[in-house]
Amino acid sequence: MQAASRRDARVELPQAAGRGVSRVGELLLSAVSLRPVQSLQVALEHQDFATRLAEEQLEVGKKLVEQGTTRIRRFVTEKPVEASVTLHEEHAEVVRRAVTDPSYVQDIDWSDRTVEVIGTAEQAVVSKSSHIAEEVVVGKTCSDHVETVHDTVRRQQVEVERVSSSTGTRKP
Repeated sequence: MQAASRRDARVELPQAAGRGVSRVGELLLSAVSLRPVQSLQVALEHQDFATRLAEEQLEVGKKLVEQGTTRIRRFVTEKPVEASVTLHEEHAEVVRRAVTDPSYVQDIDWSDRTVEVIGTAEQAVVSKSSHIAEEVVVGKTCSDHVETVHDTVRRQQVEVERVSSSTGTRKP
C-alpha cells in the first residue's frame, strides 16, 4: 500500500496490479467503476467518497431434456399347432354267400330292384376364433428428486486501514 500525503486527507489507495490505479492528484480510474476525480482532497471536501461493491448470486433453473424413447410395436407371428380328432366312416359292405336252404325258393321275386347304401365319412373342419390373451398398457410414471448444485460466486470486498498521523503507524 502507498500512503497519501497530509494534504490529500491521509487516504491510502491499493496499488492494484494491472488495474491502472493512478496516483492521488491525477485522474483516478479503478476497476470498481469510480468516477474520474481531479483531486481526492477536493472530492472529499465537497461530497462523500463512494465505491460500489458487487457480488454474484447463484440462480438455478431447470430445463427439460429427452432421455430416451420407449417404443411398443405390435406384429403378427405364426406357429404350427396340431390337434387330434376321431373321425367316423361308414361304408357299404357287400357279402355274397351261397344259400342251401330250399325254403327260400318260394320267396323268389323276379322283378327288378335296386338297393342303395350310402357311405359316409367325417372330415375335420377347421375354424379359428379370436380372443384377447393379454393387454399391454403404456403410460408414464413420474418422480421428483433433489439435486444439489455446487458452484462458486464472487463478491467484492473493501478493506479500511487508518494510518495514525503522529507516528505513521497503521491501525486496522
